[in-house]
Amino acid sequence: MRDGEGDEVEAFGPYGAGHGGLFGHRGIVARGPSIDAPRGYKGRTTRAAVILGITGVAGYVDPFLGLLVLILGLGLLWSSDAWTRSTKLLATALVVLNPLAFVLFGVSGRMGPIEVLVLLAAGVALPVAAAIRLIRTARPTRTP
Repeated sequence: MRDGEGDEVEAFGPYGAGHGGLFGHRGIVARGPSIDAPRGYKGRTTRAAVILGITGVAGYVDPFLGLLVLILGLGLLWSSDAWTRSTKLLATALVVLNPLAFVLFGVSGRMGPIEVLVLLAAGVALPVAAAIRLIRTARPTRTP
């Protein structure tokens, strides 16, 4: 059904859309152009996800640089309202897991060549997986 301006409208009653209701009356709900807030995740949110995604590579280039990038990325992640707490926890775990594993295996002295290769691959794959998850689950934020 269309109104005079060409927008779609839907008739509804207390028993659902299109139903005449108890006494045969119909209400009108406009379904015109949506008035959504602008999606503000393109800037800061994407930067946070990309910074977290490169933490593994940055850590391999220089451990101090990797630590700085990790702190910066986690700060941006936890200060943003674009993600739920569970998504933030998952991303934090994925990003912090590999450096923690290197420390634990390094202290125990039980790292052979296979373990090193697995940790090197995971050091790139886990932060990238966290970044992809963050970009896919970002919700619109209020822009000032």
